[in-house]
Amino acid sequence: MKVIGTVLLLVVGIAPGLGREPKPPACTAYPDRGQCQGSFTRYFFNITSGRCEEFLYGGCYGNSNKYKDIVSCYKNCADLSHSMCLSPLDVGTCSAEVDRYYFDVMSGECLKFTYTGCGGNGNNYPDLASCQKVCKLPPRLREHPEKRRLIPEISILEV
Repeated sequence: MKVIGTVLLLVVGIAPGLGREPKPPACTAYPDRGQCQGSFTRYFFNITSGRCEEFLYGGCYGNSNKYKDIVSCYKNCADLSHSMCLSPLDVGTCSAEVDRYYFDVMSGECLKFTYTGCGGNGNNYPDLASCQKVCKLPPRLREHPEKRRLIPEISILEV
């Protein structure tokens, strides 16, 4: 019985990651300011937090983990399940006042907004749970990416 539980854990723990594309090498590099002395706001994908974060780029050299805007960074590196999560907030064109949620790429969170009832875009969810389900960022990694666990830490009691 103990063996069956262990095999089941292996399958359940590994299966969700099987269909995912590996991240491009650029997405795993540390941000590199480069050798020049400029000061340009750029975004890099932080493999540890699973989020795109701001840094100052010097203007030359560096590495390819630098993006002019946060949306480009997320499109290239994050495991967002749907590209509609990257659409900007659009409250619509009518006059109703309906509480809805959208994914805010700057904060990496689902936030409440007032929808006008028509128009808008796909980044519009009826409740917080729906938004989080579709636009969920990967959880923070507990260890260095090369050493991360594929199997959840679950305790199984012997029967």
